[in-house]
Amino acid sequence: MEIIATADEKGKRLDLFLVAHLPSVSRSAIQKMIRNGEVTVNEKKAAVHHFLKSGDRVLIESKEQPTLAPIPYSLFPLNILYEDDNYLVIDKPPGIAVHPAAGVSGPTLVDMILAERPEIRQIGDDPARPGIVHRLDKDVSGAMVVAKTQEAFDDLKRQFAARMVGKVYAALVVGKLPKDEGEITFAIGRSKRRGRMAARPTGAEGKEAVTSYTVEKRFANSTLVRVQIETGRTHQIRAHFQALGHPIAGDVRYRIKSKALRSEPSRPFLHAAELRFHGLDGKERVISSPLPDDLNDFLSKLEPRTPA
Repeated sequence: MEIIATADEKGKRLDLFLVAHLPSVSRSAIQKMIRNGEVTVNEKKAAVHHFLKSGDRVLIESKEQPTLAPIPYSLFPLNILYEDDNYLVIDKPPGIAVHPAAGVSGPTLVDMILAERPEIRQIGDDPARPGIVHRLDKDVSGAMVVAKTQEAFDDLKRQFAARMVGKVYAALVVGKLPKDEGEITFAIGRSKRRGRMAARPTGAEGKEAVTSYTVEKRFANSTLVRVQIETGRTHQIRAHFQALGHPIAGDVRYRIKSKALRSEPSRPFLHAAELRFHGLDGKERVISSPLPDDLNDFLSKLEPRTPA
């Protein structure tokens, strides 16, 4: 079970933080879990009195998984970018999983959607993922399309399988990319490290994955890029840029210790900025999602690159 500390929880002691999130567990039991090494902060063991920073990832690996306090839906209002009779395009907030899965606790994006559009409950081929034809990582924000009818669901699945859906992301990577544009074609396979994927040379074991990028703006120690993916492998962009030696800023899971910023965003700087697909009427729909405030604020504080 993973819980991410919010900006309001900055400076809170680890044991007290967990007491607030785990109402079914006593404080003494939580302290015992921490001392036994069953709780880590950013993949490192921590003391009971460890003080958290915004964006810290608290992972609980106990034999008996505690119950997570439910997250009020009001924290994540459903932001609709586009809607018609067949499609709902939403602006996914960061910090919430798309659908129920192993290791996912608390409300999901599916819960949010059904709370406002209960008629979608019967759409799709998996009751746990009604209307869902693709997903974004928990801490990634941006445009996501949801099918409102079975016909639209089947057609969107066809378009995704045929690589007809256009997906554009905004990403900030650590370091100075040597080229203004490029293509990454490392194969993607599951890593031996829990919860991670690995990018491997073309021809090695793994699934085909293609990521192209264009530099949008250069900063002193980082680069803002526009990213397009032809394939939709798990953690594709994050694994690809790590393999390139320029990990996504703020990405704790795919960080490179020798390459880090003095200050990093509280989550991976990765945002689904544009989505293109064809409706049942044959017309192309292009939906954009503006860069959210937290990422915009981080960019505004970066030092611009000085001309050579």
